[in-house]
Amino acid sequence: LSGCGAGFVGAMAAEQLVAVIAFSCLTAVVCLALWCCLPPAGTTLAAAGKCGWNTGGRTPDLALLIFRVLTAVYACVLLGGQISEGPAFHLAYFTVWSWALLAAYFAFAAVASCLCWRVQPGHDGCAGHSTTGMLDAAAAHPQERLPCRFLARCCQVLLSTLAASALMLDIVLWSVLYPGDPHPGHPAELNFYSYNMHAFNLVLIVVEIGSNSLQFRIYDIVLAPLWLIAYVAFTLARVAADAGIRGCLTYYDASVCATKPPNHMVWPYFFMDTSKPWAVAWYAGLAVFFLCAYFAVFGLTSWARRRRRPRVEDASRQLGATV
Repeated sequence: LSGCGAGFVGAMAAEQLVAVIAFSCLTAVVCLALWCCLPPAGTTLAAAGKCGWNTGGRTPDLALLIFRVLTAVYACVLLGGQISEGPAFHLAYFTVWSWALLAAYFAFAAVASCLCWRVQPGHDGCAGHSTTGMLDAAAAHPQERLPCRFLARCCQVLLSTLAASALMLDIVLWSVLYPGDPHPGHPAELNFYSYNMHAFNLVLIVVEIGSNSLQFRIYDIVLAPLWLIAYVAFTLARVAADAGIRGCLTYYDASVCATKPPNHMVWPYFFMDTSKPWAVAWYAGLAVFFLCAYFAVFGLTSWARRRRRPRVEDASRQLGATV
């Protein structure tokens, strides 16, 4: 009977694994299919590189450039320090993936700001910026070179994906993982790297969104989940590629499958364990939560943009009157 029970549990776990893989693949196919059907997107280099509070001078643009450069350098240094403590171990965490995405965005955004700063005001290379700083994301300037438009579009997609990922990550860590951590003192959550990657990350993103001119597109919600799917695919492939832990995909053995810092990692989060019942429900729930985080970020950003518009326009008119 015990053998039959073990076989039944193994079969159920295998079904969960197949269901997780099928769900991930189906989600990716649907996202890509919807993306192909959506109207073409575009934004300008000015939207990605200029400060949204600019009323005519260049000081706000310079401040944004400095903030982006410093943030990109800080994020890269912190990322390198975290990974150096155990590359294979730390790269398994979505926390590190999210922080790497943050570093990539600020690096791209810093390049966009630098390109706009080097161009004289009114030059076509950074055209499309208005005194309100509110640019229509669908109206890319035809005279901008393709690489500039591509850079601006990358910044737009990266920022929306990053904001949703960071919001989901921070909520999950402090509301689920932190209370559920049995270790005294919670060393995994209460440390310098965690404070940066699970709290300060949102501060940096809020400052960036509040300062730039990029408009989020609701249609990009079909692209953002691909980042989450890529992480799931990487995790499953990493476990399947290691013969020593491959069995953890369908059967949980604490001596093999339990996480043992700083070198042994199988499942970075308990809800990713495909050998557990209802594993696919956890994956589906996280996908829905990620979409909700994207909608929340989009709504809050749109609301902030609408409130900022009249303030910048009033400041611009007052500046014009004084001149």
